Order: sequence, then structure tokens, then C-alpha cells
Amino acid sequence: MNWIEYLSSKAAVLLGCLLFYGLFMFFLLTLGVQPEIWMVFTVLFLLMVISLYLLDYYKRKRFYTAFFRTLNDLEQKTLIDVLIQRPGFLEGDYLLDALEITNQDMNTRINSYQQAQRDYQEYIELWIHEIKTPLTSLQLLVSNHPHAKQQQMMKEITSIQDYVEQVLYYSRTQFAEKDYLIKAVNLQDCVDEVLRKYASTFIEKQIKVDLHHLDRQVLTDSKWIVFILAQLVSNALKYMPSQSGLLSIYTTSTQRTLSLHLDDNGIGIRASDLYRVFEKGFTGENGRSFTHATGMGLYLCKQLTLKLNLGLEIASEHGTQVIVRFPLDQTLR
Repeated sequence: MNWIEYLSSKAAVLLGCLLFYGLFMFFLLTLGVQPEIWMVFTVLFLLMVISLYLLDYYKRKRFYTAFFRTLNDLEQKTLIDVLIQRPGFLEGDYLLDALEITNQDMNTRINSYQQAQRDYQEYIELWIHEIKTPLTSLQLLVSNHPHAKQQQMMKEITSIQDYVEQVLYYSRTQFAEKDYLIKAVNLQDCVDEVLRKYASTFIEKQIKVDLHHLDRQVLTDSKWIVFILAQLVSNALKYMPSQSGLLSIYTTSTQRTLSLHLDDNGIGIRASDLYRVFEKGFTGENGRSFTHATGMGLYLCKQLTLKLNLGLEIASEHGTQVIVRFPLDQTLR
């Protein structure tokens, strides 16, 4: 707020003061008061008005300058009504009162929405745990009763389980800090668990697996890293050719990181799509052409690696190359 803006906002009051001054001068002249007297009154009147307006201007300017400086520096803007001091003039007090009321209402609504979100998440997780039981039973039933379509049925059951897992981990990404347990994890064990899960698909498509240098331990959450690897392996299986497919899983290390590589000789990713593969819901040209992709797998992988303080990179030269990077402080040996 500058002086011109302030005077503009007080234009009506200033006009009233001038009108009062003019009427009073007319009254003095009508009474025949000596010029020296009304000149003294004029000087006193001007000094009083200018002094009052200067004091009021600097009080408001100090308050609004501090108000907007504090507001700009705050990350959580809603705390402004708590941090700023009362200005001592009516409009400023009203402003802070209004901010306090609106912030209280906003906090009430946010708490209500958060509770609703927690209730929804609890329901989703409960539903997922409940649906896993009949899926597991169905899987056992199919495996124990040979059928001409047994392999295809097992593949479809695995796909359903994958989608159920995606829903579970998507719901947990909002409250991830409450759900993970960091401990020493052997990468060989994690990879073996994922390969067992998709063993029937590897056999059906006659895809070879090349594993080496995986006996390394890292500090991470075993469930999350298995889910991430399962999504990456599942993607590779979708786009690799039958009979000639090859998936290589191995580690490399530098002084700063341990890198887990998953390289396949599939159709790869178009260069125009590569920078968007971690966006939620993005499927890309190949995802739309070759399979029923949801665009959620790589998105969830990226979100979970961020929560675990891991790096996730993807490239596509000949096939697709994915790298999960474990920082030095998360590598044991």
C-alpha cells in the first residue's frame, strides 16, 4: 500500500473534511472574524488532519507490509492468522477474525475429508484381504484338478491377483509411512519370489531368464520391493516374444549406489512415450496396441521407490532396460 492508494481509499472522508472546513470558514467570515484568527484555525486544522492521516497510514502500512511478507514466507499459508500480530485498527482486526473463522471451517472440512479417506482406505484394504482368500482357493482348485485350459486359467488368476495388488498398494501410497518395515533384504530372495509367481507364464512363453550377481543385501521393505519387481517383471513378460524372449536380472555397483537391472528383449518403448511412462494412467502406443494396459504399474513403482528413497530409471534401446538404484546407505554388502 502506498500513499496515493491510501488517500484514494480515504477520498470520501477527505471530501467531508474539506466541506466542513469550507462551511466553518464561511461561518467565521459571516461573523466578521479577523483574518488572523481563521488563518490560525486553518493551520491548526491542516496540521491535525495531516498528522492523523500520517499516523493512520503508517500504522496500516506497517501491518499490511508485515502481513504479506509473512504470508509469502509461509509454506502453510493458513497459519497467517496465528503468526501475525493484531494491528490495532478495526479493519485489520476484522480481517484476522475473518481469516480465523475461515481457517477453522477449512480445518474442520479437511479433517472430515481425511477421515472419509481413511475409512475408504480401510474398506479397500479389508476387501482386498477378503478377496485374496477365494482367489487362493480358486488357484489351488485349478492346480489340483487338471484341465485342458488349466494353464490359461492359472494365468488369468495371476492377472486378477496382480490387479488386486495394484489396488492395495495404490491405496497405501497416501499413508506409506505407516505400512513399511525397513530391514535387511536379500535381492536374490526377492527376485526368486517374483519368478516363482510368474513361473507358468515363463514356461508357457518359453522365455529364458539370466540371473547373476543378485546375492546382495539392501535395507528396504521386502513386501514393497517384491511388489515393485513383480510389476516390472509382469511388464517385461507382456512385451517379450514367445520362444525367443530373454530377461536378464543382475546388479552392478559404484561407490555411491547398488543398481538392480532388469533388461528384456521385448518391443521396447517408443522414444516419444519414454518420458511419460511414470505418469498415472499413461499407457503409451505399445500399451494400447499390444495389451490391455492400465497405466498404473510403472506409476505405482515410481511412487513406492520415492517413498523408499530409491531411484527408478527406464530406458529403451534394444528392448527395455529398467534400473532400481539403492543408495549407499541402503546397501549392506
